[in-house]
Amino acid sequence: MPCIGIACGLLEVGLGFREFKLLERSGYGQRLILFGRLEGGEFSFDPYDHKGGARTVAQAHLYVEKHWDDLESGTLIDVEFVLGESEAPKESEL
Repeated sequence: MPCIGIACGLLEVGLGFREFKLLERSGYGQRLILFGRLEGGEFSFDPYDHKGGARTVAQAHLYVEKHWDDLESGTLIDVEFVLGESEAPKESEL
């Protein structure tokens, strides 16, 4: 089972109507989740812009965007469980 350390943060965009509409037409909303690997490299707002391990990281990114308000720091995101590929979520070793 791959274990990928991820850092993410929420940017609440406090823009005017025109700026918000520009972001919205570009595929973003008012809540932007910046997501990237702890070991370094690129961070992205776009779940589909991640390199290496793209499926796992993209699905984890999408899950975090959808469930941001319900997650605690250090939460394990089991992508296999999220996608219905396993019957129970894995437990963190920590």
